[in-house]
Amino acid sequence: VNQAFANWVQLPQDQIYGRTPFEVLAPGVASFLRPVLERAHGGEHVEYERVDTSVSGEERWVHGRVAPDFDADGQLRGIYCTEYDIHDLKATEQALAAREEQLRLFNDNIPEPIVYVGEDGRYEFVNESFLRLVGLTRDQVVGKTTDEVLGSELAAALTPRRDRSDNHTPVIYERSLIDASGRERWIRVRCVPDLRFDGTAKGEYVVGHDITDLKQAQDELAARSGTRRAIMDGVPAPVAYIDREERCLYVNRTFLQFFGLTQEQSSAMRLRDVVGHAIYQSAQAMLTRALDGESTAFDRLVQGTNGVRRWMTIRVVPDAAQSGEVHGAFVLMNDIHGLKQAQEALRDSEAELRLIMDNVPARVSSIDRDYKYRVVNRHNEEWLGESRNAITGRHIAEVVGNERANQLGPLLDRVLQGETVTTERELIQPDGELRWEA
Repeated sequence: VNQAFANWVQLPQDQIYGRTPFEVLAPGVASFLRPVLERAHGGEHVEYERVDTSVSGEERWVHGRVAPDFDADGQLRGIYCTEYDIHDLKATEQALAAREEQLRLFNDNIPEPIVYVGEDGRYEFVNESFLRLVGLTRDQVVGKTTDEVLGSELAAALTPRRDRSDNHTPVIYERSLIDASGRERWIRVRCVPDLRFDGTAKGEYVVGHDITDLKQAQDELAARSGTRRAIMDGVPAPVAYIDREERCLYVNRTFLQFFGLTQEQSSAMRLRDVVGHAIYQSAQAMLTRALDGESTAFDRLVQGTNGVRRWMTIRVVPDAAQSGEVHGAFVLMNDIHGLKQAQEALRDSEAELRLIMDNVPARVSSIDRDYKYRVVNRHNEEWLGESRNAITGRHIAEVVGNERANQLGPLLDRVLQGETVTTERELIQPDGELRWEA
C-alpha cells in the first residue's frame, strides 16, 4: 500500500500489511468493495465509481480500478487496486447537464471521434478526429450510411448496440478496430439518442475515446511482476522517475508515447530536455520541494509529440526511504483535458445564459434550495443598487430585507416543492414603498 492509502484509512503502513481489506476499511466501503474484489479474484478487470468520505468528513466522488495479477503459469498472485478523485469532473458534468437543453456544444476541434447519425443511419456530422481515424474526407462520409463508411462487417457488429440506443437507452461499449494507418485501436464508445419532444429518436450522438494505451497497460500489468517498473508501465498516464540530479532514470511507455521518445533517448536526458523549457521552469520549484520531501501538484498545458497539447495535472511525489532520505521523485501527469474543456464550456454557457437574462425586460433571478441568490440579471442590480457579485451567494432576506423575504417565503416554498406559481400581490420595495408586482 502507498502512503496515500495509509493516510486514508488512518493507519501506519506496518499495521496494514498482512490484514485483509475488510479488517482495514470502514464497514460501508468494505461492503461496497467485496463484490468488486470477488470479480477481480475471478480474473476480471473491474472499474467503478463511488462516493467516498474523506478524513475531514467531506464526501467526494472517486474512480477505482481493480486488476488481477497473474504469474507465468496463469495463477492469480494478487490484485492491484487504485482510486483517484473525480469529484471536480462529476460536479462539472452535473452543472453542464442542467444546461443541455439551453445550449448544444459540438466542437469540431475536440480531439476525440464524434459523429451524429440520423434516424436513417446516415452520417450528418463528423469531426476531424473521426475522419483521421477512418482515413476519409468529410465529403466521403457525410450523407453516407455506416455500412458505406465502416464496412458491412463492422456496421453489422454495431447494429444491436445502435438498436438499444434507438430505444432511448444510452449505450457504452468498447471495441477494437483497425485505423487508417493499419494500427489496432481500442475505442470506448458512448451512444446517446437525440430525442424529439414526443420521445421518438431523431438521431444518435456517438463519442469515442481512445483507450488503446489503457488496454495495453491493463494486459501488461496482469502479466508482469509487482516491481516498480511493472507498476509504472501499467499506469495509463505519463510517469517518470527523476533522481536528485534531475536525470530521468525511468519513464513509462505512456510517457514515451506522449512525448514521442524512445527509452534510450529519455535515459540520456534531464527533465528539462524531455518536457521542454517552459514546463521545466514551471515545475522546477515543485520538483525541488518534492526532493525536500514534500508532495506537490499543479496544472499545465503540456505539449507532446506531433504538436499535441493536453491539459495535465502534474503531481510530483518524493521517493522517500523509511529513514526519511529522499532518493528521487515520481512525476505523474494525469490528463484533465476533458475536465478543462467541460469547465470552459460551463463558463461559456453561464455567460450566454447571463446575456439572455440581462436582455429580458424584467427582473430575473435564480435562487437555490437554501434561498440564496445564484444568478441575477442587470435589472436586479439596478433595482437593488448592488452589483451581482455582491448579491450572489447571499440569502434573500439579507438582500431584500426580512419583510419582503417573509412575503415571498410561502411562494418559494411551493416552487421548491415542484409547483409553478403565478401571482399578483403587493410587495415591499427596497425604499419601503408598497407596489403591486406580478
